[in-house]
Amino acid sequence: MTGRLLLTSEDSFDQGAHLELARDFERSLPQGGCSLAVAVTIAEEKRLCVVVRRPGVLGAMPVLGVDTFGDLIHDERGKPLSHADTIRSVVEQGVLADEVGVDFFGIGEHHTNDFPMPAADIALAAIAARTARIHLGSAVADHRRDLRPSPSSSGGRSPSSESPRGRVGVHGPGHVAAADEQAREEFWPQWLATIARVGKERGFRPPTEESFAYDVGPEGALYVGSPETVAEKIVANLRALDASRFDLKFGMPGLTHEQVMTTIELFGTEVIPRVRQRVEAQSVPTTVES
Repeated sequence: MTGRLLLTSEDSFDQGAHLELARDFERSLPQGGCSLAVAVTIAEEKRLCVVVRRPGVLGAMPVLGVDTFGDLIHDERGKPLSHADTIRSVVEQGVLADEVGVDFFGIGEHHTNDFPMPAADIALAAIAARTARIHLGSAVADHRRDLRPSPSSSGGRSPSSESPRGRVGVHGPGHVAAADEQAREEFWPQWLATIARVGKERGFRPPTEESFAYDVGPEGALYVGSPETVAEKIVANLRALDASRFDLKFGMPGLTHEQVMTTIELFGTEVIPRVRQRVEAQSVPTTVES
């Protein structure tokens, strides 16, 4: 449960006393490691509003986005397309993400044959020219920028380095298809080849079928499966980490344009609604006044 405790004082406002009452309220909640998460003092109204959240219970509606590194697209015969065609594909991916209701589309700049995305800002500008709602930005962890709507005459979006502080976000690789088996069959060969190739450069072992089976399971780090499977796993990790955001790093060198576009479409039209329904169902506040 998420509880809101509203404490008022008619004659005087004693913040210390109110916080102690808040802690008493906190201790009165069911067992589960309750913590005092937020305390906001509104002095002019002589009141203290304290939000108490139990770990494992979802709060506000999370931001749900997708990220790409410009993964090299292949055709149906397994032949790699050109870098230019891959970048064109990324632009189409961003446009589709906007159309199906994804909150954020990020591109991580890379300079390799597997991830030919040397100028992410240019690709983002091309997407911005064809979209109206979605937020666009960098998907690089140490330099995340968000292109927010601006009142410019061009109707585009201008870069901003501002980002919310104190929030937890989850970022995980994955692939969505109509059924679990289909998603795993499409993703596994490309995951194996890419990680094995990168592992030679970075010194780690390639995945095995056993490790892959664990990674796509409930305790693993890959979000691969049907919309229901992926949504369930997202909600579980949002709850476990008390997170306010999830970004799916979709794609993998070797997947086709159609497979990548299907992942985005299913994520927007089927995964996101499932996640939001579950979050809403678990976020009904309880208000106590004294």
